[in-house]
Amino acid sequence: MAKRMSFNLWPSELSDMSGLLKTLTADPRASFPIRMVEPLLIEMLGLGNTPMQASKAEFQRRVASSGLLVGLCAQRFVQEENHWAVSQAWTMHFGLVSACAERYGLALSPSIRETFNLSVKLLDQSLKNLADEVATARHLTIPNSLAEGLVYSARLTILRGLLSALWHRGRSDSDTQTSARATSALSKIAGEMEFWGESAAPHILLWLWMLDHTCPGNTPEATRVELLSYILQNNRKGSSTALPPPYFDYEETMRAKIDVLRSQHSKPFGGDTIDGVSFIAYPFFEELVRQNLKVSAKNAWPALTRLTHHQVNVELAWQFPLNRAESAQNLTRVLDLTTTWDAELASAYSNVEPPLPALIANRPDLVALILLLYPHRASPIVLRFLSLRLGKAWLSQRM
Repeated sequence: MAKRMSFNLWPSELSDMSGLLKTLTADPRASFPIRMVEPLLIEMLGLGNTPMQASKAEFQRRVASSGLLVGLCAQRFVQEENHWAVSQAWTMHFGLVSACAERYGLALSPSIRETFNLSVKLLDQSLKNLADEVATARHLTIPNSLAEGLVYSARLTILRGLLSALWHRGRSDSDTQTSARATSALSKIAGEMEFWGESAAPHILLWLWMLDHTCPGNTPEATRVELLSYILQNNRKGSSTALPPPYFDYEETMRAKIDVLRSQHSKPFGGDTIDGVSFIAYPFFEELVRQNLKVSAKNAWPALTRLTHHQVNVELAWQFPLNRAESAQNLTRVLDLTTTWDAELASAYSNVEPPLPALIANRPDLVALILLLYPHRASPIVLRFLSLRLGKAWLSQRM
């Protein structure tokens, strides 16, 4: 059907038909080919460096066309019941629609909101399908896979993050059935988490914020302390087990480690120095502060001050849902050797909101899903924003 309609199906500016063809023939058992699809949508929706000159009606047509494009690209993943990839596709799409609406002042457009809501609905359905599959599965391994042992714990961590995201979606919409669906599936996931790199942080934090509501008490508090200790130990200066920065997902991290094993001269992660630095150590420290774990926070502070803390802040709201943001500011911070508890409380409970598109600004559950897609968007201000709204901080429990 798409072939018969030819270019009448897409805006004429969709020039990379070879990229579209590669996407339509991608392996439906793999993750969704975001790096091939996103450039097509950026072109269609006017999200490049140069603003697009178009009427409101033209933007509405382009947004609708973008949904059709993602639907066609995701179809083979749907048929394969690759729910993770389908959720990635629709997360990317609702994020880019919100970016387009923000950049061109179209957030109040009924047709664009309708497309946005449809993307979220399709995302929810993919996560529900995933929950149902996990809840009814006899086991969570891939039969006859010799490599399963290498990735099993990481797959469980990703599953926890996705199902926790579904739980938060249900809570946000006051949909107890959806939250119960997620809880049922999560009860099937046993085994240790794998903190393969800093890109795992959003998955783990979503799970912790869910535990704040479903399992209050010592469990999530102790887990926070253990995780921060793990980060500080592995990322210390001179460590050979430093966690890769959030720009590298699990697949990229494993490939880099295998390359090192194959060749002693291989330089993983672009040759960047990753020991002695961290993007997520301080946000995890603030998790302790928000739980009033004063002694544990005090014990962690000396090791925290020996790290160089990196963060990337996106200044323009419409660029937040993009994989690459031209307005991003790369900041480096070295903590003072001493601090006060009051100062850290003020920082951890700072309610300053990050620049976000209007369609998702009041939807922390949706912002969190973008972090699962693009973990490098998990800056301290964004994680603080989410923690105060999705988690259950100590002070908020007493107010």
